[in-house]
Order: sequence, then structure tokens, then C-alpha cells
Amino acid sequence: EDRAREEERRKRQEKEEAEKRAAQLEKERKAAERAESDNEAAPEPSTGPRVALRLPNGSRIMRRFSADDPLLEIRRWARRAL
Repeated sequence: EDRAREEERRKRQEKEEAEKRAAQLEKERKAAERAESDNEAAPEPSTGPRVALRLPNGSRIMRRFSADDPLLEIRRWARRAL
């Protein structure tokens, strides 16, 4: 009887550890997806405000954004440009 209880406790502990590992892997997968989406540019609209950046090498880049785009989207674009 003690062996059976010990075996059941061990199996329960292994199951909990496996669930924790699975949850951690899912958390890491979602973080990787967010990081990847941060690196993807949304399509440029044909109308809307235009933002221009002068780069350290002297060149200039421009892009249109939707008037509804959050400032964070402009910052991401600028970060990708550097």
C-alpha cells in the first residue's frame, strides 16, 4: 500500500512538472511570436500622415502611416530602419 501511494505521488509530481514545462514553452512561444510581429511592418496606406527620418549616414527614409496607427507603430518602424 505504501508503494502504491508513493508511486501515485511520483506520477502526480511528474505530471505537474510536465504541465509546468508545457506552460513555460507556451509562454516562450507567445513571446517569440510577439517579438516577430514587432519586426513585421504593416502595409503602407496610400493616404495618411507621412513621417521622414534622417539616418546617421545622411540618407532619408519616409513612410506613410494610417491616422489611426499608434505612436508605437512609428517607433517600431524607426527601430527597424536603424
